Amino acid sequence: MNIFVWIAIAIFVAGAAFNIYWQSQITIKAKYKFMPVVVSAFFVAWIFTGFEYSLSYIILVALFLTVGIMDGVGGIGEKRIVSSGFLSSVYEYSKLTNITLIPINLGNKNRVVAIFNLNTRQSTQMIFNKELNVIKNELEKHINDSTKIEIGSIQ
Repeated sequence: MNIFVWIAIAIFVAGAAFNIYWQSQITIKAKYKFMPVVVSAFFVAWIFTGFEYSLSYIILVALFLTVGIMDGVGGIGEKRIVSSGFLSSVYEYSKLTNITLIPINLGNKNRVVAIFNLNTRQSTQMIFNKELNVIKNELEKHINDSTKIEIGSIQ
């Protein structure tokens, strides 16, 4: 059982290093997603109810919670789109086929919902606490000519 814990620790260390590298490249951060923290906290509470408490086990649980907290961060990066979520990923700008930007005004707060569509019939969305022009100008620096940026609206 101890070898499986150390293998899982190695996987979580690699995941944390992956997150640190790509999150350090973010130029415009998206709104933080809290769901990965909720899911991680739920699993940590559930796991702590039934296992022994060895040092390797405590390290594993701490890394799991740390990676869960890190997975809530996403945004527009220098080299790729960094999605947020429990199974977050990074997407190359060349794989994007369409981007839809939807400005939302909530009183005195301006937000932009961005939907990124990929070649693989996959999409991801993020919410930004920035002006529409800031998001659009940053994306235009990175995307190629075949990727369309559409401005949507909420009806």
